[in-house]
Amino acid sequence: MNKVWRGFFYLILIIYPFGQLFRLSLTSVLPGLRIQPFEVAIFVFIAFWFFRKLKLKENFKPALFVKEMAIFGLIAFLSLFLKIGQLKASEFIVSFFYLVRYFEFVFFYWSASDFLIAQKLSLKKYLLLLGLAVAILSLEQYLIFPDMRLLLNLGWDEHYFRAIGPFLDPAFTGIVLCLAFLVWLNNLEKGNFLFLVEGIFLLLVIGLTFSRLTYLALFLGVSYFSLAKKKFQFLSLVFLLLAIVLVAPKPGGEGVNLLRTNSLDAKLKNYGQALTILKRISGLGLVLTPIVLPKEITAFFRQKIGKILMPEQGQTTAFFLFWPPPAFSGLALFFGFG
Repeated sequence: MNKVWRGFFYLILIIYPFGQLFRLSLTSVLPGLRIQPFEVAIFVFIAFWFFRKLKLKENFKPALFVKEMAIFGLIAFLSLFLKIGQLKASEFIVSFFYLVRYFEFVFFYWSASDFLIAQKLSLKKYLLLLGLAVAILSLEQYLIFPDMRLLLNLGWDEHYFRAIGPFLDPAFTGIVLCLAFLVWLNNLEKGNFLFLVEGIFLLLVIGLTFSRLTYLALFLGVSYFSLAKKKFQFLSLVFLLLAIVLVAPKPGGEGVNLLRTNSLDAKLKNYGQALTILKRISGLGLVLTPIVLPKEITAFFRQKIGKILMPEQGQTTAFFLFWPPPAFSGLALFFGFG
């Protein structure tokens, strides 16, 4: 059982860097239904962890923050069931499976923590390896397929001369790379030339994402390490990133313009729409309807408001997730217990 458990852990590590490339769309069966092989492997990994615990009669001692995450999820479940009568069957099913997915990742975090401890493995090492794998695939995409505007026809954002990577999103790819880079920075070894090259390579690909959110996260992370370790030479890495951004090709397009305002304008518009909806809708349970299937629930908002105010791609998800009473109480509990 241990060998199979270990095998699925490494299978997850192999599949994860490929992001959205292996995603299976089954929207013909159920609107919004998509299956990720990565998540199927996670489910099997959790199952082996669970039965291994039972077989060895080990205690199910929760990992750090598992209790808080579980409480948040239970409150989300309650908020969904309070609105069960106002949702179509398809809306409720997809909402329910989003919560199942949430708990799957909670249990994966718990089981993976146990696995790393049991196998005496370093989390930092694997985070860095995953980041490097994503960076390699992202650079290949940037060099071979820099023009990804054709993805617009498949429901994705159009990107031109940006490293969007296997996740098909420069911001998400950038945050994954940023995390790997900060892990690298925290474990920087003097005199290790290969390790130094790995960090510069990560920084190079981060620069090619042209994701301002990633740049900000990187700046804050590097600044923290500089202050915490009193090594202000780390800040020179920010200037190296700036140099990469300045010399990177910019043949045109809004995406490579760091002064672009279209995405900011869209976000501000969406937040305004969210406030309008929240003013007109009261009660519990709204937390889960907008995040589940925005395109499919517009009829629900027509009945409540009289017109469609939800954005097509659901950019206000986070805003709705934490504002209604059940979600706000769950968030407060999370930080209170944390």
